Amino acid sequence: MKICPTCNKEFPDDQKFCKYDGTPLAEKKAEAEAGKKCPKCGRTYPTDAGFCMTCGAKLVALDEKSVCASCGAELPEGAAFCMKCGAKAGESGKNVEEKISTRDLPEIDENHLEKYDLPTLCWARYKCRNDEDNVFLKKLNEFIKFDDVLAEEEQTQDSILQLHLADCYDEGIGCDEDMKQAFYWYKKSAEQGNADAQYELADCYDNGTGCAEDKYQAFYWYKKSAEQGHADAQFCLAICYSEGEGCDRDDYQAFYWYKKSAEQGDAYAQFCLANHYSLGKGCEINENQAFYWYKKSAEQGYFAGAQYQLANCYFRGEGCDRDDTQAFYWYKESAERGDEDAQYQLANCYSEGEGCDRDDTQAFYWYKKSAEQGNCESFPPLAKCYLNGIGCEKNEREAFLLFKRAAEDLINGTSYADKETFKWLGWCYQTGTGCIKDEHEAFRWYKESAESGDAWSQYKLGDCYLHGIGCEENNYESFRWFKESAEQGNAEAQYNLAWCYLTGRGCSVNKNEALNWYEASAKQGYEDAKSGLLILRQVLRQE
Repeated sequence: MKICPTCNKEFPDDQKFCKYDGTPLAEKKAEAEAGKKCPKCGRTYPTDAGFCMTCGAKLVALDEKSVCASCGAELPEGAAFCMKCGAKAGESGKNVEEKISTRDLPEIDENHLEKYDLPTLCWARYKCRNDEDNVFLKKLNEFIKFDDVLAEEEQTQDSILQLHLADCYDEGIGCDEDMKQAFYWYKKSAEQGNADAQYELADCYDNGTGCAEDKYQAFYWYKKSAEQGHADAQFCLAICYSEGEGCDRDDYQAFYWYKKSAEQGDAYAQFCLANHYSLGKGCEINENQAFYWYKKSAEQGYFAGAQYQLANCYFRGEGCDRDDTQAFYWYKESAERGDEDAQYQLANCYSEGEGCDRDDTQAFYWYKKSAEQGNCESFPPLAKCYLNGIGCEKNEREAFLLFKRAAEDLINGTSYADKETFKWLGWCYQTGTGCIKDEHEAFRWYKESAESGDAWSQYKLGDCYLHGIGCEENNYESFRWFKESAEQGNAEAQYNLAWCYLTGRGCSVNKNEALNWYEASAKQGYEDAKSGLLILRQVLRQE
């Protein structure tokens, strides 16, 4: 039989991995062989084993009952310090965690620092590092000499002391900042199995901090730390698998580690896990699970991306019932944290009164905030606000510049803004609104808009060809675009198409077709079409 070292479930000999969590299986040892246990994770080992193969902690005898005199935690055999509170073995009195909490540090008698052991003092210094004016911190920095720390480390090989020493070098606490030394001590601690140090070491390799950048080593140490349950390391390991950094790209492994980290409360991992469920990366598409994890992440209150996606879920009814009020709430939460897409959607909510009272001033404000961050989708609606004085003072020049920028971004493929922008820019050039009148530019942008399928622009393009506005007159092209627009229901185009059929401009004369298009336009209330329809009917009667 084989056994999973993570969940302790048993499996057949021919199976290699745990079907529940994917952990490699180990040979099951006979119960009689177990003589030691890990005081940190509780796994049992043979009597001749020295350290836990999972977390690196020193093993103790199964019947070992040594406890810390300060906090009461069980101590491994021969331990010099308590792994829970940092007290020296045999030290009695007040719990060390209480003695060196950030709140109590200034109250400690700084004249008697020598009664505390070196790991405790290093931790104390690290804990109060942000309180630079603290007299106790200054005293600590004077009292703790790095030569003493190094000498102590050489004697004890204490991984926690090594970690805190690395942290001090990392942040320049009580010494000059030195990332090479920080890297050295993170590595010393990591090699002893300290999960926090393994994560920090991986981060050094990942970013080339204190060492040469090495994505393979980063992956290796993230994995070491992640397998011990370190949430940040699990998240970073998932990124490695997702991006293929230091390993082969593997969406299934990325999903697995995002889930591990998310279940420990990491907001970014929860967001990424939700994305995987939403897109079906490394798992089946599951809108309910995507919504659940977006909500978990968003409710932690500092990740704008998750709040924006949660708002989208409520707005579209994906994984939940549609709820415009909740959508508005989360768009607002995200927008206030600076998400440009959320700012755009919040502006739309205010503009349309979706989930809130309609408010043109607020709509303008949020369109402007989004546009200032470069969100191209916000340019056209913001331009319309300026053009018509909606929620702001009218400013035709600003409107024109925004339409122009949005149109050019669309042409360059750097924007997904509404292609209606083309027709508005064409109209600005034709009428000289916010710019110098330019019929050639008007024709150019009407053509861009018409070719994208806009019915009004197709009518305007037909009119340009009919009268030679910005182009040479062309009856055939005029007829073609009037017909494209008319078939989409544009009343003016229907009237002009009827006139083309009646006069043979760009087509053969066909009075019956002319009659049909006059009728279509007249039904929409177009007055010229009504008059033309009456005249044509009289002509047909006489014939």
